[in-house]
Amino acid sequence: MDKSSTQLAILFADVCGSTQLYEQYGDDIARADMAACLEMLGNVSKGLGGTTLKTIGDEIMCAFDDPIKAALAAAEMQAGLKKCSDAGDFQMGALHIKIGWHWGNISWRGDEVLGEAPVTAQQIINRAKADEILTSKASIDQLPPALFQNIHMIDRIEAEAWEGNLDVCKIPWEQSGEETQISSIPMSQFVSK
Repeated sequence: MDKSSTQLAILFADVCGSTQLYEQYGDDIARADMAACLEMLGNVSKGLGGTTLKTIGDEIMCAFDDPIKAALAAAEMQAGLKKCSDAGDFQMGALHIKIGWHWGNISWRGDEVLGEAPVTAQQIINRAKADEILTSKASIDQLPPALFQNIHMIDRIEAEAWEGNLDVCKIPWEQSGEETQISSIPMSQFVSK
């Protein structure tokens, strides 16, 4: 990751209900499945040019220098986890994640990323539910309209990183009704190589 960057997309992905999973299946099984899940999420991030900044228990924090890649990674993480769960890759059965991300200003303190982007991404993921991808309207404004035609604002809250409001948007990633599964769109249309 280029530490001269002043803007990044910060993405948090959090495994839902992990406390109950540890209680139900025990530490060994839960730890093994969490590690496999976080490794898969990290591989998706890396495959789209992202960097895993840290993992914290059942959560991964990734950074992208391109908001398009962050959006695509979020969709691929959800689709990839569903595929792994459907294939029976986890001893605990189906795992679910929630994702929150934001494109914004950052600063570096050593290897730690500080500033608007991580604070806002954390605020957004705190609003997310299982199987959701949430982001800010400001982040959506950085994406080509063709990439996400069915996004919709779900909330307006007071921003923690600036004075004023934070518009939180939900990004559909799975086909249901007329929504398009974005992970099926050829990435070459949107990602420069």
